[in-house]
Amino acid sequence: MDYSSIIDKIVSKAFPLLEKLPDTQVSLKPSPNTWSKKEILGHLLDSANVNHQRIIRAEKQGHLEFLGYDPCHWVSKNNYQHMDWGQLVVQWKKTQQYLGDLIKNVDERSLRKTFVKHNLHQVCMNPFPARVPGSLSYLVWDYLQHLEHHLAELLPTYEKVDTAYDPPIPSSKKQNPPAKISWLAFR
Repeated sequence: MDYSSIIDKIVSKAFPLLEKLPDTQVSLKPSPNTWSKKEILGHLLDSANVNHQRIIRAEKQGHLEFLGYDPCHWVSKNNYQHMDWGQLVVQWKKTQQYLGDLIKNVDERSLRKTFVKHNLHQVCMNPFPARVPGSLSYLVWDYLQHLEHHLAELLPTYEKVDTAYDPPIPSSKKQNPPAKISWLAFR
C-alpha cells in the first residue's frame, strides 16, 4: 500500500478547506472539556510527531512496543487554543508531508514484517488484537484512519480519501477486524 500518496491526497484535499475556516469557528470550545478545532488540529500535529518517532524506532528496535502519550496533556502544554490558525494549518500540512516522506522511505518489507511483541492494542485508535502478530503497516493504516476521523470533525463536509481498504491483518486472522474505540483512547 502506498501510504505516502494517501497522505498527499489527504493533505491536498483538506488543506484548502482548513485554510478557509474562520477564526471565530476554530476557536470555539463547545464545552470546557471539549477541544476546539484549533486543539483538534494541534492534536493531529502531536499525533504525527509521535507516530514519526514510532516508525523510525520500529525499524531498529525489533518489536512494536511504543510509549503512549496523554493527548489532552500535550494539547494543553502546546497551548494550541491561543495559536494563530493560519500558522497551525501550515504547520499541519508541513508535518503531514514530513511524515509522508518518512513513510515513503520505509521499504515494503519493513512495513509488512510482523512482530509478536507489540502494544498496538494500546496505542492505536483501532486496537489490534494483542495475541496476533502486528506490523508497522497496521500502525500506519491506523494513523491514517485517526487522521481522517479528526478531519471529519474539523470539516463536516470532508469525505475520506481511499482509506476504506481492509486493515493490514495477517490473512489467517481477518475474520474479526478490530473494533473501533473512542478516539480518546488513542495514545
